[in-house]
This record gives sequence, C-alpha cells and structure tokens, in this order.
Amino acid sequence: DVHQLIHDWTLKQDDFQAAKEEFARQMESTAEQKEALMQGLQDSEAQLEHVVKSMASLRAEFGERHAMLEERLSRSQNRVAQEIGEQRVRTESRLHELEEAVAKEEEVEDAVQRNMEHVENRLRGVSRCL
Repeated sequence: DVHQLIHDWTLKQDDFQAAKEEFARQMESTAEQKEALMQGLQDSEAQLEHVVKSMASLRAEFGERHAMLEERLSRSQNRVAQEIGEQRVRTESRLHELEEAVAKEEEVEDAVQRNMEHVENRLRGVSRCL
C-alpha cells in the first residue's frame, strides 16, 4: 500500500508539474499578447496623433483659403459695384445729352414751323396783291 501511495503521489506531482508548466506557458502567452496589444495601442495612439495634426493643418489651410476667397469676393464685389456706378454715370450723362439734343431738335422744328407759317402768310399777302 505504501508503494501505491508513493506511486499516486508521484503521479500527482507529475500532474502538478505539468499543470505548473502549462500555467507558465499560458502566462508567457498572456504576457506576449499583452505586449502585442500594448504595441498596437501605442501604434494606434501615434496614428491618432498624426491624424489630429493633419486635421489641424488642414483646418488652418482651409481657414486661410476661406479668408483669401472672402477677400477676393469682397474685392470683386467692390470692383463690380464701382464699374456699375461708373456705367450708370456715363449712361445718365448720355441720356441727358440725348434729351438736350431732342429738346434742341424740337426748338428747331418749332422755329422752322413758325418761319414756314410766316412765309406762308407773306406768300398769301403777296398773292393777294398780285
């Protein structure tokens, strides 16, 4: 019976040793997985930092472009407004010239009409005398 106890104890010790080795392997595997996860996390953090910096750079660039486009738009609007104002002044001036020319034409027509009436009256007077 002692031999059986020694034999059982040796088997249990072997089982214990095997379990201990398996536990050590699992711990080592867990440590490797943890290290891989930590490395992945560090890589992800580095990528995130790069993305954040890129976004900040893009925001700044788009902000500058937006400001530049707004400035160009403002200058264009001012230039167009000035050109429209100048065109309006020229158009109003030309209209005034045309109105004056029409008024002079009407004055000349009235004068010619009066002269024709005067000549007709004289011709009637002369024809009566004849």
